[in-house]
Formats: sequence, C-alpha cells, structure tokens
Amino acid sequence: MNIKQNRIPNITASRFLMALLVVVFHVSQFFQKRGLPFYNDLPIFNKGTEAVYIFFSLSGFLIIRQLYIEKKETNFVDLKAFYKRRILRIFPLYYLILSFGFLYYRLVLPYFGYDVENNYNLLEGLALSISFFQIYLRHIHQVGF
Repeated sequence: MNIKQNRIPNITASRFLMALLVVVFHVSQFFQKRGLPFYNDLPIFNKGTEAVYIFFSLSGFLIIRQLYIEKKETNFVDLKAFYKRRILRIFPLYYLILSFGFLYYRLVLPYFGYDVENNYNLLEGLALSISFFQIYLRHIHQVGF
C-alpha cells in the first residue's frame, strides 16, 4: 500500500515555512538573551507561536488523512505499523537535535566564553531527555527550555 499516493500540493512547503518561522523566532530570542544584536522589530520575527499552532494543525491533518486513506483502502488501520513509521520518522531527528543541544550548550558556548546556566547534572539531563522525561527536569529544577 502506498499511503503517499494522493499528495496535497504545497502542504510540505507550508510546513517548512512554519518551521522556519519558529526557528527565526528562537534565533532572535537567543541573541537577545545573550546581549547580542537582535532584530525583532519586524512582525515576522514574532510569529513563532502562531507558526507552531499552524504546523501542528497541518501535521495532525496529515496524520489523520493518512490513517483515513489506509482505512478506506484496506478496511483496517495497522497501528503497529503506524507507530513504527512515526518512530522511525521522529526519533532520529529528536536524538540528533538532543545531541547537538547538549554539545552546543555544554561545549561550544563555554568555549567561546558565554556563561551558560546549568541547573542540572549532565547525566541526569541526558537520562531524562533520552527517556522523554524532560518535564520532570523542568519541574524539579525550574529549568526554562
């Protein structure tokens, strides 16, 4: 079965644009918090929240649509295969970003002389992040992500 057969034009480009707006929103905040020049006077720099809502709405639509097409074509939804596809799509990027973040905040920024506030033990942070329990790290140590 080929779930990708009925692609919707421009939805991938729209999701990319929303993700880009979120990155732009966070880059200006990153610069501002470190006392570096930042440019957030233009409205485009303040659309991160709205972009997240639109991105997840589009993603939810695509997931429901995928399940609907599968049900329509096979009269069955294979949840095991669905979750396997989701895990193989999301986890590699999650762990890549997680690794980059830990390296960046623990090695790169201190190397260039930027003070980075670490309210947690590195091993505890890795264990909680790898196991998806970051919310406990945030709650226990009041760490703002």
